[in-house]
Amino acid sequence: MIASNNMTLQLPHLMISWYKNTGLDVTLKKTLLLEDNGLVIGCDDYKPEPKIFNMGYETVVVIGCPIINDKIDHEAAAQGWFSDGDDSAFLKKLNGQFILVKTNSKNNSLVIAGDRFNGIPLYWADIGDRFIASTLYFDLIKEIKKSKKITFHGEPMFEFIWLQRVMGEKTYDDFTHFLTAASCLYVDQLGSKISRFWKPDFTNKSHATEDELGKEFTELLQQSVKRLTSDDKRYGLFLSGGHDSRVLLSAFNKAPVCFTVGYSDNYEVECARQAATIVDAEHHYLELAEDNLIRYQDSMAQLCGGMFATDNAFFMGLKEKISPYAEVLFHGHAFDYLFQGMYLPSEVVHWFARPTFFKKLQPIKGDITSYFLNQISFREKDVPLLNYVLADKKNDIESWLYESVQDIVDDGDSCCATDYDRWEYLIVHSLGRHYSRPNIDSKMTITEQRVASFDNDLFDYYCHLPTEKRLYAQMMRYTLQHLHPALANIPTGNYGLPAGGSPLCKTMMLITRKIRRHLTGNSDLHAPDATDRTWPDRDSYIRQHAIYKQRALDAVRSEHLHTIMPFMDWNKIQKDTDLWLSDVRYGGAKFLVSLMSLDRFINQVD
Repeated sequence: MIASNNMTLQLPHLMISWYKNTGLDVTLKKTLLLEDNGLVIGCDDYKPEPKIFNMGYETVVVIGCPIINDKIDHEAAAQGWFSDGDDSAFLKKLNGQFILVKTNSKNNSLVIAGDRFNGIPLYWADIGDRFIASTLYFDLIKEIKKSKKITFHGEPMFEFIWLQRVMGEKTYDDFTHFLTAASCLYVDQLGSKISRFWKPDFTNKSHATEDELGKEFTELLQQSVKRLTSDDKRYGLFLSGGHDSRVLLSAFNKAPVCFTVGYSDNYEVECARQAATIVDAEHHYLELAEDNLIRYQDSMAQLCGGMFATDNAFFMGLKEKISPYAEVLFHGHAFDYLFQGMYLPSEVVHWFARPTFFKKLQPIKGDITSYFLNQISFREKDVPLLNYVLADKKNDIESWLYESVQDIVDDGDSCCATDYDRWEYLIVHSLGRHYSRPNIDSKMTITEQRVASFDNDLFDYYCHLPTEKRLYAQMMRYTLQHLHPALANIPTGNYGLPAGGSPLCKTMMLITRKIRRHLTGNSDLHAPDATDRTWPDRDSYIRQHAIYKQRALDAVRSEHLHTIMPFMDWNKIQKDTDLWLSDVRYGGAKFLVSLMSLDRFINQVD
């Protein structure tokens, strides 16, 4: 049964409000009604709850889980910032996912600092007599609309459709900004300014052997997990049938409670169940309702703020099933693009016109900005987007998109030596804007979450790791094989082959499986298909669910989108939408999900 209406879901909200003429007394409230005097932190179901530390004329608000001296310590983080006159020197040393807010009643100013991973994304606006910041763009827009007229701009929305993310600090309006990674935001009566206290350094690549690098990665991963479990809580892990969460599982001294989410108890769930059993972990399979992406779509749109595809906010509606077992959730976020080279410009090597598990790096040809826009794998590539821009607007849109990406390339020149470095910088610049960020944020609707890959030492290691050492997930395979060989031997949900297998091993097993299938006629000897995995196929899902399909049609016909993006050829889009929805072979679902994500967001803030 498909629900016709969206279900209300409690989202984690955190907002900061300062009416500048009212002083800087700090108040924490369990509501988003922020009309009080002073600096008000509105915290509604946000975990962990912010902590406030006072010292004379300064107050520090600690949000998240900062790590100092290898353990989570909110008070030590606050004291360190109290006593350190140089903001950047202290913040460079501070580890973990955090936002720190420091007020100074002597000069009537405040500073907001975020970690180097955007572990807690923050949107902000300085509108004269008032400063407002929020972890959700949706909440910030709703608050500003109480006193200001908001006009949305279509160009950054087109960038989202093209790249599945927005670059830099821009948003969709003229008032708000995104706080980029490792930045300090200084606010006083005269206005605001930004200062970066850290940048990744890709210029000093390691010359160590593969074994030495593998050993170092293993030790750093174990160290990250130890730091993030230093507060002795009940820990859980989202365990898929793939590599990332399994490698993370191997790094725990004591196995966390494991959760595997899916639409059915399929092959991927069975792979995860085997992995949990091997390490004696408690395991729970959590079945999603078939209409999960429909019933929570408006909540997903609020969480994503129109800047991410709503179906990436996948982990909605699971709070009651998980919270009895875990206070803190872990997951394998970022291991794929940091250590598996997921988005490297590469191509699969073919033997006898058949694909293998070998890959080779592709040269980055010519202008890296153009190359990135046209080659990065997470871009919208099923629909030729420029064909749906009006002819007289096409050059303007192309130029706008190019300049947006080029700004990030220019920003990275000081810390990059090669175009491969610049490619990486484009991917990891402000990780809070990465297209998969809603995976994390939707888990926050359940309870507190922590990202093991968001560790200073581990990230420095990634920056120094030679590009070719990430092509085959070499470091992750090393860790699995050395920490837990039995985990390495369990097949993955993607290919049904051992997680720890080398490219040669997997290729030979693939060939052997195919030969056996032909000799025996056993159709079960095949690679897993979409029904064997957790993530739904967009093109199939949108055609199988009438309400979802209708919402896509509504988005294509949306007067809001037509007004905001007048440069789009909406007549052509509407005509071709009928074609896309008629047959799965025509694709188009990724584009339609992007339009739905924008439409459902705009309808709720209008």
